[in-house]
Amino acid sequence: MEILELELSRPGPLNGELILPPDEEYFYYCLFMASLSTGSTELLHFQTTPQIDLLVEWFHTLKITTLIEPETLVIIGQGAQFRPDYQDVSFELSRHTRVNVLFVEFLRSSDWPLVQLKGTSLHLGQLSDELSNLQGYILDSKEGTLDIQFEQSKELKSEYKFKQSSSIARDIIFLRCLLDEHSCLVQEPFAINDSFIQVMNFFGIKTNIDRQGNQELSELEKRLSRLRGIKTEKKSICSIDGFKQINAKQIRLPADPDIASALTVLGCLIPKSYFILKNVSVNPSRSGIFTSLKRLGFKVDSLRRKERQGDAIADIEVQFTRNRLARKIGGESMLSSTRQYPILAIAACFADGESILRDIPLVHENQIMRLHHLATNLKHTGAEIGEFDEGIVIRGREECDSNTYQAQGDEILALALYVLSRTTHGKSHFMSIDLIDKYFPSFIPYIELLETTQASED
Repeated sequence: MEILELELSRPGPLNGELILPPDEEYFYYCLFMASLSTGSTELLHFQTTPQIDLLVEWFHTLKITTLIEPETLVIIGQGAQFRPDYQDVSFELSRHTRVNVLFVEFLRSSDWPLVQLKGTSLHLGQLSDELSNLQGYILDSKEGTLDIQFEQSKELKSEYKFKQSSSIARDIIFLRCLLDEHSCLVQEPFAINDSFIQVMNFFGIKTNIDRQGNQELSELEKRLSRLRGIKTEKKSICSIDGFKQINAKQIRLPADPDIASALTVLGCLIPKSYFILKNVSVNPSRSGIFTSLKRLGFKVDSLRRKERQGDAIADIEVQFTRNRLARKIGGESMLSSTRQYPILAIAACFADGESILRDIPLVHENQIMRLHHLATNLKHTGAEIGEFDEGIVIRGREECDSNTYQAQGDEILALALYVLSRTTHGKSHFMSIDLIDKYFPSFIPYIELLETTQASED
């Protein structure tokens, strides 16, 4: 296959306001719950994207009726007892591992004997890695496909305790409890990526998240607490307690935090830039990158913050930043931005001093290779880069060198490296435009729109 190479340089100042495509993960949660609801659910601020079209096609295959109206998708719910009849079909994977796992689990709970999934080696590998740690699946991986046979899962317990936060395993338990009308609680150090739980609650499922010891402390306060022998251990208890029916809702979809975080870093690094991204998901359990960028000194503010459907939504104000300082970022801050950490690493390359990004999940081979490919590319910037067991060390610089950057089939890495290629000193060569075109087709037009807005104002 021919690899297209682009020569990229810095855009002009970026100014204006943007309404971004919907958050694809959140869209899936709403689509899934709407399918099990009684009545018609309306998803507002609906825009088609290749991934959203793919998710809708999944449910069309399962005989769920949807209607597209201006900026609205209507889902005709089938009721809480709906389970799709088995069909000998293959499903194309989405780019979201969590979404893929939840969809597969729904098919397992529907008494499907098996399912075949198609996709890239990266996405198939990510799904296989996650399912291999869960019970009830027999996996057979082939070139371009993953065949899954379903075993009967163990009986649900009333209580689960995780020593480490495992949001996918927790959501699988909650999905099984939802479908079996079972009550339980899950205890973990902190609840990362809690949007599925919040959406379930909004649709009428009685769920709760009790965060204990989760008050935010400064580094000085943490040290003083340790010296005094005061424990600051965090604990989250998530519970589900049955339901009578799932109610249809009207939901305004938040904007995609992946695209928002990439545009934010780009805007903070392009001189004279100032723009606003409208209605972005800033749920701290899955969009921690915005808080981390503020810690690095980037001028990122949340305007008109509000709670909507249990999730936090805000307009993101982005402004060019000259004074950027290195920081150590780990724990909950890093785990809540696991998907976007390559974008955060690009920001750290332009920070003064040594940044340490730690607590990056590096259990599976795909996770290890993503970090390695990221580090290999960042070394081309002239920044000092070091890999270690839990993350990456980055000694940044004010200007990063132009070079050739390639994402090795990883779409989030491609998004991050595209931002890097547009912010280096001189012209960089970007080798992964096919991934941007496939997974983020609106990203480059948004940059051009912000440039056009500035030109028209001048």
